[in-house]
Amino acid sequence: MTQDLMSDWAAALPHRSGVALDEAAARLQAAGVSPDMVASVLADLGEGLWHVPVNGTSTAQPLDDPHVLIVVLTELAAFLSAAVERTAQVRRRTLGQLAAQRSLSEIARQLGVSPQAVHKSLRSKPDPTALRPLVAQRSEES
Repeated sequence: MTQDLMSDWAAALPHRSGVALDEAAARLQAAGVSPDMVASVLADLGEGLWHVPVNGTSTAQPLDDPHVLIVVLTELAAFLSAAVERTAQVRRRTLGQLAAQRSLSEIARQLGVSPQAVHKSLRSKPDPTALRPLVAQRSEES
C-alpha cells in the first residue's frame, strides 16, 4: 500500500493503529471496501446501512454482498467498542474527581447505581489506547 493510501486508512479508522491498522486496512481492501466507504459507515454509526420505510419494516442494506457487509460491520463494532472504552475512561476519571469530594454512596444515589458499581468503575484499569480521538476535531470559525 502506498503512503497516501495508508494515510487514508488511518483517517478512516481512527480507533486502529500500528499492526491492527495494517491488518484492518488489508481485510477491508481485500473485500473491496474503500477508506471513504468505511469512514462513511463509522461517521453515521451504521445508520446508512438501514433503510426503514414508513411502515417500519427494514429493507435490504445498500451493501448487498454479505462478505463486504460483514467486514464493514465488524469494523463498525470495533469502532463502537473503542468509543465505549473511551467513554468508560472519561467516566472513571470523573468518578475519581467526584469521589475526592463525596462519598461513594452519595455518588451512587445520584447515578442510580449501587456503591459497589461505583467502586468497581473506580478500580478498573484504563486502556491507554482509549485516549486517541475517534472523530476529527472541528475547527471553530471566527
